Amino acid sequence: MRVSLPDPCRRCWENLKAKGTERANARQQAAGEARNGRRHHHRHINAAQSRHCTGSGCATEQQAEVTSGHSSFPASLRLAGRCVSVAVPCLAAGSVTRARSPPRWRMAVPPLQRLGQAPRHLLVCEKGHARHARSRHAAHVRDHAYNCRVSFLIPECGLLPEVLKSTIADVGEYYLVRNLPVHELVAHDFIDAFVKKGSCYALTYKTKIDQDNTAALLPNGNLILSVDKDTYEELGLQGRPSKYSGKKVMRYIITIDLTDCGFHPDSKKHNRVLWALKEKKPLEFDFLLAWYNTGAEGSTLMSYFSKNQIEALKPKITFSTLRDLQCPLLQSNELHGKPEESCSTEELFEWLGAVLNQVSLDNKSSSFLSTYCCPQPNTVVEKAFLCTITGFIIPEKIIQLLEQLCCYFGEPKLAYWLTLTVHGFADSPVSWRESEHGFHKGGENLYNFVIFRNLDYWLQMAVGTNDDCPP
Repeated sequence: MRVSLPDPCRRCWENLKAKGTERANARQQAAGEARNGRRHHHRHINAAQSRHCTGSGCATEQQAEVTSGHSSFPASLRLAGRCVSVAVPCLAAGSVTRARSPPRWRMAVPPLQRLGQAPRHLLVCEKGHARHARSRHAAHVRDHAYNCRVSFLIPECGLLPEVLKSTIADVGEYYLVRNLPVHELVAHDFIDAFVKKGSCYALTYKTKIDQDNTAALLPNGNLILSVDKDTYEELGLQGRPSKYSGKKVMRYIITIDLTDCGFHPDSKKHNRVLWALKEKKPLEFDFLLAWYNTGAEGSTLMSYFSKNQIEALKPKITFSTLRDLQCPLLQSNELHGKPEESCSTEELFEWLGAVLNQVSLDNKSSSFLSTYCCPQPNTVVEKAFLCTITGFIIPEKIIQLLEQLCCYFGEPKLAYWLTLTVHGFADSPVSWRESEHGFHKGGENLYNFVIFRNLDYWLQMAVGTNDDCPP
């Protein structure tokens, strides 16, 4: 049935249709202007990123990104006395360096498919001179607090100098304390005796960072607790969600500054923390402990924890001589290497990993384990000296060893370079400084020094998937 509208009603209907059309056209025009504005904005971003920055004390700076696996991070190369940002290749094979581009949407990868993907690794390289006034090599060593293995390799060396032997023997002992309550680390007797009178290091022993509750005491006096959701809610202390716990937060990080002026015995803050760790939710761990002080008199860790089950341990030291070792040729001023003249920093890093893990470099057709061979160009050295120290090694001892390795070139030597490699604990709550550390598939966090005869050095810092970019 068709109904005819009177003339006045028909005119009203036509007016309403016209107004609706005008509104639709206005919305389409506004959407088009917004799209054009975004394109214009991206053009400005790209133009700003392509400009070079110059200033006093700073050379021309070029930003790039390192892409490995399925993540990208900016990497920088810092020169002593000046800052130059460049693209640095990373650990994973097949990595590429590309210019920075506007962000793009990525499709979500199914969990089962993601398990088969290679994890992201990152290698950051830095070049400097060990005797430069603004060299940061010692600062980088101090920033990496928890170290489980130190290795150095000296080509063309059959016998170690006595000075280096004494430095290795003086690495010092550390302690293993069983079933130590965490609240004893926040007691003011402990803080006054060790935290404020030197550098005190503590790390939970045989705990898994992605499964268990863990704790660590940094030399700056910060106590870090990495706990699961249930423990966090029971403690009732202020913290933050872990960056690597996924969409559903199941792990939290609690940081307590033991040297804070407001953390005195009569303060509410101290009483609240002590009550939470002692009565509300007592936490006990096996701890690795070490203390470094510059001649200050006072009690030792052994005497302070005499009522606990404490054991003094010494690092394990092994020496070996490698015969007819293929070594890559390096030039201190060529980080990226030169074809047929020198190898790059990432080629050296991969070669060094094979040597330290005793992987054969022969690339024999009968080998079913490895087809890796030494990068070109290379040379064969008659013998090379390798020393490995395993234990709870504090940064102050590594700095002493690094200084003696620099003094190794004080007299004429056949070797053109040597290396010092330091591995961090895979399950420590932090890697560099207070950057949160996770395990993911390996928990890698390590750094390597390549020291040249003229005391130039390369510093290579590598981390795995659940880590921030090294400093």
